[in-house]
Amino acid sequence: MEEQKDAIESVTCDECAHRFYPRRMQFRKEGEVQITYFSCPECDHEYEVCRTNPELRKLRQKIENMKSCIARQGANGRPNKHKFQEYWDLCSEYKQKLDEFNGKEIAVVH
Repeated sequence: MEEQKDAIESVTCDECAHRFYPRRMQFRKEGEVQITYFSCPECDHEYEVCRTNPELRKLRQKIENMKSCIARQGANGRPNKHKFQEYWDLCSEYKQKLDEFNGKEIAVVH
């Protein structure tokens, strides 16, 4: 278990200064928006990780389905380069839309 702790960054709570490792993500819905968050085990202060809407969740499911398809093709010895490119394009689209929805700045490449 210690190895996994090292891979996960510790957090110091802004409210009570308790240092902990976020172990369990929690979810709640506000209308159609799903919020992913974790809480301080000492004072229950919440830290929002991200928000998703139905469009983002549908795109994420499409990515997961494509990932499974690629894995099956690889197991049969026939990975499809076109599927890999489509997968990476979908991942890029998802990240961009997720960042926009969560109000993160998007880096512009010239």
